[in-house]
Amino acid sequence: MNKLNQLLKSIMIKIPVIKPDRTIVRFHNKNHLSSHISTIKNALITHQTALQILAICLLVLICYFNIITTPFLWDDEVMIVANPMIKSFKNIIYIFTSSAFGQKASIGKFYRPVQIISYIIDYKLWKLNPVGYHLTNILIHTLNSLLIFYLLVKINIRKNLAFIIAVIFAVHPVHIESVTYISGRGDALFLLFSLICFIFFIWGKTKKWYYPLSLITFILAFISKENAVTIPVIIAAYVFIYKKQSKQDLLQIIWLLLINTVMIAFAGIRVLPAIGKSTTLSMIASAPLWSRIATVPHILFKYFSLLLFPFNLHMEYHFYQESLLNPYLLLGVPLILVISALIMKYLKSSGTFWLLWFFIALGPVYNVILPLASTIREHWLYLPSTGFIALCCIIIDKVLKIILKNRKQKTIILISVAVPLFFVIYFSTCTIIRNIDWKTPVALYEHDLKYEPNSFLLHNNVGVEYFRMGKFKKAKEAFSNSIAASPGGGYSTAYNNLGVILEQEGNVEMAINHFRYSIERGQYELAYINLCRILLRQNKHTEAIDIMEKGAMIHPRNPKILYLLGFSYYINKDFESALKTFKLLDRIHPDYNEIRKNFLNTKDPAKKSAS
Repeated sequence: MNKLNQLLKSIMIKIPVIKPDRTIVRFHNKNHLSSHISTIKNALITHQTALQILAICLLVLICYFNIITTPFLWDDEVMIVANPMIKSFKNIIYIFTSSAFGQKASIGKFYRPVQIISYIIDYKLWKLNPVGYHLTNILIHTLNSLLIFYLLVKINIRKNLAFIIAVIFAVHPVHIESVTYISGRGDALFLLFSLICFIFFIWGKTKKWYYPLSLITFILAFISKENAVTIPVIIAAYVFIYKKQSKQDLLQIIWLLLINTVMIAFAGIRVLPAIGKSTTLSMIASAPLWSRIATVPHILFKYFSLLLFPFNLHMEYHFYQESLLNPYLLLGVPLILVISALIMKYLKSSGTFWLLWFFIALGPVYNVILPLASTIREHWLYLPSTGFIALCCIIIDKVLKIILKNRKQKTIILISVAVPLFFVIYFSTCTIIRNIDWKTPVALYEHDLKYEPNSFLLHNNVGVEYFRMGKFKKAKEAFSNSIAASPGGGYSTAYNNLGVILEQEGNVEMAINHFRYSIERGQYELAYINLCRILLRQNKHTEAIDIMEKGAMIHPRNPKILYLLGFSYYINKDFESALKTFKLLDRIHPDYNEIRKNFLNTKDPAKKSAS
C-alpha cells in the first residue's frame, strides 16, 4: 500500500498552488478605476464648453417650460392681437414711422420698430398662437445668456466663473417680465444687440471691419429700446479700466468716440426733447424734481433687494420720497459709497468695471431726467443685473478662495460645487413659482394688486377681465378704482372702459361724457370708436365725422377708426370722401371686412345709399 502511494505521488503532475495576493488585486482594481475616472475627466475637459452651453439651454427651458401656454395679456392685446401692422412685411415702412401702439411716432411715444418686426416674423409662423411667441422669447433669452457667457470669457473672467454668472442670469426671476411677458421682448432684443455690439467692439481689436458692425448693432439695440443708450458708456468704461492690460490702439479710441457720438445724437433725437415735457401718468412723474432725486437711493436699495431676495414679485412698484430727511438718503448713500470704495480697492479692475456696469445701465430708470410710468419695474434690471450678478459672483469667488485656502482637495471641490448649485436652485425655484402667476391674466393682476394697490393699470386690467367674465359690477368697481388711483384721475383707458359699462346700464349721456374724458386725457383710440357709434345712432353725423377725423390723425392706421370715418362720410352722403377713406383702408388692411368691400365694389355710391 505504501509502495502504491509512492508510485501515485511520483506520476502526479505537480501544479503549484498560487495564493491570491490581495495587495496585487487591490492595485489592479484601483488602476482600472483610475483609468475610467481619467477617461471621463478628459472627456469632460474636452467637451467642457459644449456641456456648459447645453446646461444653460436646459436650465432656461426648465425655468420657462410652464409659460408656453400662457395667453396674450396686458399690452400683448394691443401690440400683437389687435395690431394690423404685424400681418405683413409691407408695413415695415409704417412701423418705423409709428409708435408700437400704432400712433404717429413722436417724442414720448412708445417706439419699438425692431420689436414689432419680430412680431411680423412670429405672425408669419404662428398667426395668433401665443405658444410660438413665447418660444421666440425663450430663444432670445437663451441667446442672451450664452452671449453673456462668451463676453465674460472675452473679458478674461475664468471660464467656470463666467459659466456660473451666465447660469444665474439665465434663471434669475427678475427677468421673467422680459421672457414670460411677450410685450417685454423689447428688453431681450435690446440686450441681444447690445451684447453683440460689445463683442464686435472687442473683436475689432484684431479685425478692424468689426467696428462698423459694432455701430450697426448699437443702432439696432437703440431702436429696440432706448435703454441701449448706456452701452457705449459701458464700453468706454471697459476700455479705460482695462487700458493697461489691453494697450488699445488709436483706431479703437476713434471708434469709441464715434459710437458715443452716435449715442448722444440718438439721445438728442429721442430723449432730450422730452425733458420737461413728459406727459407720463404715474406717481413718480407727478413728484417734483427734488423728490425724484431723493428717491434714487430708495430705488437702488429696492433693486438690491429684488436681485438678492426675489420674493413677492409684481409688475409695478409705485413710491417716492416726500422728504430729503429719509433714511435711504441719509444712511443709504454713505453705505453705498463705502461698499463701492471697498470693491474698487480690493477687486481692482474687475470689481470697478462690473460696479460701473450696474450703475450706468440703471441710468435711464433712475426717474430723474425723464420720469417713467412707475418708480420701479423688474424688467428694467435686464441689462443692469448682469453687472450685479457678475460682481456678486466675483466677491463670493474671492471669499471662498480665502476660506478654502490650505483645505483638502475634496473639501474645496465639494464647496466650490455646492455654493453655486445652491444659488442656481434657489433662483430657478423662484422663477418657476413666479411663472405660475402668469398662467391666466386675472390671476396675475389680482396677485400683483395685493402687493401694489396703487397701480391704476392693474386695477384697469383686472376690470377688463371681470368684464369679459360677465362680472360687470366688479368690473365697474375696478375701473372706478383705476381712475381714483391714477394721478389727478387722469387715466384715459379706464374712463373709456367705465363708459362702456355706463352705456350698457342705459346711462348714455354719462357714457358719452366718459368717452370724451378719455379722448381729452389720453386720445384713447377705443374712445373715438365708442363715441362715434353713439353719435351715429343719434344721427349726429357731422359731429361723428369731426370726432373720427381727429381720431384718424392720431391713429392713422387703426382699421376701425378708418372704417367708421368712411362710414360716417357715407351716411352723411359725402361719397367721394367715403370712397377715398375706404380705398385707403383697403390699401392698408386689404382683409378688413366684407362691408367695406361692398362699398368699394359699388360703382355708384348714391344708388347704394338710396337702396
